Amino acid sequence: MKNLYPQERLLGQSPVPSDVMPNPEWGKWFGHDFGMIFQFQNGRRASLFLDRRLSSEDPNEVLRVLGAESTIGYVINCENQEWTIKSEPTFEGQFGVIVYTKSGKAYISGGGEIEKTGQWKVDFSTLYPGIRNTKKCHVQGGIRGGTDTRTEVQGGVGCAF
Repeated sequence: MKNLYPQERLLGQSPVPSDVMPNPEWGKWFGHDFGMIFQFQNGRRASLFLDRRLSSEDPNEVLRVLGAESTIGYVINCENQEWTIKSEPTFEGQFGVIVYTKSGKAYISGGGEIEKTGQWKVDFSTLYPGIRNTKKCHVQGGIRGGTDTRTEVQGGVGCAF
């Protein structure tokens, strides 16, 4: 079977450049200081903005954010569309995430774990192969961070043009 999604490994750069503007409607927890930009080989880029409380020095703050239904991030994709990252608690010490497109379609999901120390990690991927989107792209990766930890994102994107 032909691999429709050869993965382009993405490395994020932080902070997000000042020419990429977070939406003021997102609120005070989102800004250039806690986000990353990803440059694709074709010259396009996507930006990820995470709730800065996810790196709080107070583990209880991190636990409050991931222990309740909340918006934990936003993406400005390579087509300059705004996507929303929502989280919700699932089981003890675990949470789920769903990334919604501008039109409200669930596109990416994943599951994560959080420790009482405030350390957390989440793995994610598109909901299923071939999910309808403009470029038939597949995304997968993970994020880890938390109290007294540098937040790291690893990911890959492949598209079947």
